[in-house]
Amino acid sequence: MRRPGRGHDGEVTTASTSPATTSPATPVFGPGPAALVVDGFAVAAVAVARSRAERRTGLLGSSGVDGALWITRCGAVHTVGMTYPLDVAFLDRRGRVTAVRAMPPGRWSRPRLRARSTLEAEVGSFAAWGLGVGSVVSTA
Repeated sequence: MRRPGRGHDGEVTTASTSPATTSPATPVFGPGPAALVVDGFAVAAVAVARSRAERRTGLLGSSGVDGALWITRCGAVHTVGMTYPLDVAFLDRRGRVTAVRAMPPGRWSRPRLRARSTLEAEVGSFAAWGLGVGSVVSTA
């Protein structure tokens, strides 16, 4: 017969002796301090990665994106080390979208010769925002 508070083999089961079942949650990236404007309409919050360290880190270590990340001076991206897929837009020097890709984790994009920056968001965000090839993107 089992006694209350004991396992099948008689071992006491308490929170301090049971193995941890959850790991620390990784943070969601964002929202950024600026507004992302697509074809004249503010659609989401955006953070802009300008420094070398910000561009290098990007979204690594996050569990999701609240808004978007604009990476300056960037013509190619990767999702190696990411745990979720991304929408990626490549922008020319005027902020016009030249290409859009949905990238699963663990992939590398082709370098885009005309791209001067990239915009990253959770997959499905660009469709919801109406962002596509030819859209003009800026911050406010």
